[in-house]
Amino acid sequence: MQFNEKLKKLRSEKGISQSALAEKIFVSRSAVAKWENGLGLPSEQSLSMLADFFGVEVSELLSDPLGEKVIVNKNTTISSQKIWIISILIFSVTVAIVLISLCCYLATRSAPSVTPIITRHLIFETEKDIDTEWITAYPDDEISADSVFIDSRVFEIKPSVGAIRLPNLLVKTTVNGNVSYETVEPSRVIFSVSDNIILRYEREQDGSVYISVLPIDYYAIEFCEWANIKYGDLIISIKVFRNHIAVEKVTLGFDDRSSEIGLTQRKLLACDIKPYNANYTNYSYRIDSIIRPDGEKYEGDFTQYAYIDGHYLYVTKDIAIGSKIYLFAITEYDKVKSNIFEVTVTH
Repeated sequence: MQFNEKLKKLRSEKGISQSALAEKIFVSRSAVAKWENGLGLPSEQSLSMLADFFGVEVSELLSDPLGEKVIVNKNTTISSQKIWIISILIFSVTVAIVLISLCCYLATRSAPSVTPIITRHLIFETEKDIDTEWITAYPDDEISADSVFIDSRVFEIKPSVGAIRLPNLLVKTTVNGNVSYETVEPSRVIFSVSDNIILRYEREQDGSVYISVLPIDYYAIEFCEWANIKYGDLIISIKVFRNHIAVEKVTLGFDDRSSEIGLTQRKLLACDIKPYNANYTNYSYRIDSIIRPDGEKYEGDFTQYAYIDGHYLYVTKDIAIGSKIYLFAITEYDKVKSNIFEVTVTH
């Protein structure tokens, strides 16, 4: 396995991006990309830092330790020479710039500066008062739910709501400190999203268009996903999540609040779920036991005497009057069990 293949494999196993690795060993992302593409080898210092970071020997990184070590040493020598050459060039250029600047200043000291300094950022309308200079826009191959997002770019889909509406998009342009805003038509942007959410265009009654975000699985219990919104060469990165609100308590009873049922009758069961905004409240009913009037238990198949169909409890003519039916409900996901509901069989 060649050095570039080994480096790419180790980085993938570590689960970090090229940019993150570059920061760890104090080089540029393009240098890491060049090594992984087989277009060069690192210096001896960089090679040593790579070995330390991945917890391997330098020799394990090199496919031909002897031959590639020579190249690495040459790279180190060349790097040292480059530093000296670059230092001399920087000094010379600095002196030249100072002299040229001085000459230009003396020649045009009375003329105003006309060279504009322009920056452009894609922002949400809610971010007008935020310093967008430091807001990160992630490339698609590096963004994830674990990336760092500011609060204005984190959106929660509530359990009671199927989708959320994103704020309007703006292009913030700064020219020599003067700020202006351009409204972005949603239909002119493109999306790059993770597997579990979807961004789509929605239309108001007045014909205006906005962007909504919703989970592909409407009933998803919880998720944390990312998306990129692109407008030309500008990107805005967002995180979308839904928290699981667990069921805490289930109370079972009859819909009419009684605790009695007659022979061959049916009665509607009702469950009270808390908290009321729990986002997964599917449940089922079960008969725990049936006790005869003399205190003996019914054995075997309960359906001969009582059974549940849908949300109704049915009793048959074969059950003895005065018998007690004990049943409960249990939520499917959280497995929260209700109280034991005691029902008395009457005439």
